[in-house]
Amino acid sequence: MQTAFDEMNAAAGGTRAHYGAYADWLAQQPESLMRERREQAEGAVRARHAAQPHGVEPHEVPAMYGRVVFPS
Repeated sequence: MQTAFDEMNAAAGGTRAHYGAYADWLAQQPESLMRERREQAEGAVRARHAAQPHGVEPHEVPAMYGRVVFPS
């Protein structure tokens, strides 16, 4: 079974060198703060999903309301 790629942590264990400072900072954050941030992020994703009609690509939504949008 193939495992997902973990950008921050090396397959052999430990944090990749360029993520060291971030990993240290992250480890110092209180669990309550991280839980709050997760809930905020999940709420933002749900709100975006709810605002997008089913089966419509995000770049098509403004065009449905009379604005022309050119996908990048």
